[in-house]
Amino acid sequence: MIQSAYNLCDMDIRFFQDAGELREDLQRLAGRGTERIFVGSYFCANYFLRCAENFAEEFIRIAFESGLLTTLVVPVVPDSLLPEVKDYLKKPELQTDELVVNDYGMLTFCGQMLKSRVFLGRLFMRQARDPRYEELAASTFRIPFSVRALKRFQNDFRVAGIEMEGFGAAIDAGDLPEGMTLCVHRPWFMMSCDFICEDASASLPIEKKFRPTVPCSLECCGVSHIYPLINGQVTKIGRGLYAWQEADPYCMLPENSNLRYIEYYPYTEGMTV
Repeated sequence: MIQSAYNLCDMDIRFFQDAGELREDLQRLAGRGTERIFVGSYFCANYFLRCAENFAEEFIRIAFESGLLTTLVVPVVPDSLLPEVKDYLKKPELQTDELVVNDYGMLTFCGQMLKSRVFLGRLFMRQARDPRYEELAASTFRIPFSVRALKRFQNDFRVAGIEMEGFGAAIDAGDLPEGMTLCVHRPWFMMSCDFICEDASASLPIEKKFRPTVPCSLECCGVSHIYPLINGQVTKIGRGLYAWQEADPYCMLPENSNLRYIEYYPYTEGMTV
């Protein structure tokens, strides 16, 4: 079965401030067949906590009323912010049936302490993704876990699926355990990411610039950095670097597994229909 999802992670936070416009946008997405919305952050704990404090719970409610389910995405969290993030995730009023985690510590915490289904996020997937190299763009990528490891995650931590980037000619997920979902990010895929956000350094003195995990006021919102390539371009939003692939890779899956496409458009402040 093919599922359709839309990724609103790491978007300009102002997109979420008008509840009426947000409701209209989500209803349009539901009307075109989208089943699920991703919200939160893949890269930045500062953004995640701002999302949690300001709009996440209202967003989940509006999405549900619009006919959409919500997946909450949790980034790799620095030690200084870990207690705050964990306290938020344990809130009983946080009504989301899926969590995406991006490191083993958060996998263990969410799998043992919470009840939502857990997905292994895109930061677990460390294969090379560089559209400048034709041999890479023509490659078939395998899931970077053994069957044994995935079955253990499935049994011990309620892992219901994994995420991969829509890059290359094909994705061989033939070893995915029965019942798991393969989630593919498209048409913009994550080429890479880093631990430095230059936007957060914009107002800092030179001796404090370009440090990981600095406090910020979400200076990244509404800002993109474009790097031209011979055969395309790379767009940097916050700490994520994205490139475009027009055609989806061919996905090889076990018979009883699901395929979920996650659309993402980094240029837009919110959604593209």
